Amino acid sequence: MKLGLTFFRRCLELKAVFKRIDLAINDHAGLLSIPELITKCEKNECISVMASI
Repeated sequence: MKLGLTFFRRCLELKAVFKRIDLAINDHAGLLSIPELITKCEKNECISVMASI
């Protein structure tokens, strides 16, 4: 996790543009609540350039 954060911070320092970021979510680790993410999407509390989520 630390290496990933270091990478993204360095990219931001260099004024990188993120056109697309794909995330893999391990819902078995207990770090994120998939039902909560679904609720946020249903309430339009996420940002996406896709036509629909």
